[in-house]
Amino acid sequence: MKHTTSTSRRRWFLCTLAVFVSSGLFALTLYARALLTPAIKGAGPVPAGAAAPPQAQPSARAARSRNLALQPAAQNFSRRVGRRFVEPGREASVLVGTLNVGSEQQRVRVERLQDDGGERIEVSLGDGRATLSWDAEHGPLSASRGTEGSERALIERLVMDSPDQFALAQLRGASYYTVARNVRPTDDGGADGYVGSLYDIIRVGEPARGDGKGWASSWRLYYVNTVTGLIEKIVSEDEGGVKVEATLSEWGTHAGETLPSRVTWTRGGGQVFMELNLNNVSHGPKQ
Repeated sequence: MKHTTSTSRRRWFLCTLAVFVSSGLFALTLYARALLTPAIKGAGPVPAGAAAPPQAQPSARAARSRNLALQPAAQNFSRRVGRRFVEPGREASVLVGTLNVGSEQQRVRVERLQDDGGERIEVSLGDGRATLSWDAEHGPLSASRGTEGSERALIERLVMDSPDQFALAQLRGASYYTVARNVRPTDDGGADGYVGSLYDIIRVGEPARGDGKGWASSWRLYYVNTVTGLIEKIVSEDEGGVKVEATLSEWGTHAGETLPSRVTWTRGGGQVFMELNLNNVSHGPKQ
């Protein structure tokens, strides 16, 4: 009798243990399915009429910063000179000053408006309306027509010999190449014990164009001061292949942005043929 009771108890214990183990496995299976269900549902079709989950859209500032980050040298420069390259609401710049070409002096107004291809520029001379313009798609224009001769040379100087172009040229596919680092200026005389400024020289090459909308000089050398990070000289060529140097000086803060107040152009043996002096600068949103 005792043996029968003991056997029954043993069978009851084994059955209970089996049920317990089965229940545990079942619960574990349900838990695993719960973890995997969101991923499985996410792979399936969205029911008709159901709203798609919102997607995070990059802000205008993030997108522009990412574009300018394609070229580290240009990005570093853009950070040093203010907020106009990365902050919404400062895409439009208006520069007013005097332009000396030879012995002639006149008022000049330059509007620079940043866009996806870099910028669009309109130039007004004297007190008249804008007559010269440029953008990456249409090239240099005079009153909506193609430019030539002195007009074309003038707008190339005003458009391209600018620190802003160093930052924005990458948006239209220009190439950047560091020619040299920590070099002395070529006119220092070569004396020992030089303690003046040193420069990084960066070559920016324009994308090849066969439509007549390119510039006389397909490249520019930018001399970047290694201490200040500012551009002090831009070297290019004119239509005759003669070297042209633009010296950017009197850097200062204008409406919260750092810009040169004076740009002086020399040709050949250092003869000054043009100079721009800024009197007023403003920045704001594009209209």
